[in-house]
Amino acid sequence: MTDNIVLKEGETKMRKPRRRSFADLVLENKHQILKDEAAMEKIEARLEEKRLNKAE
Repeated sequence: MTDNIVLKEGETKMRKPRRRSFADLVLENKHQILKDEAAMEKIEARLEEKRLNKAE
């Protein structure tokens, strides 16, 4: 996928969008999960189950 950059009127240049780093992708994923209550509940349930299994 490319973006168009307008240099002068009627003149454009094609360029590739900046590749995001792994850290940027992880941060974006974290923000999406924090906004999604169903995903948060699922994660919390898994953690709680793991803690209960370790306590036994």
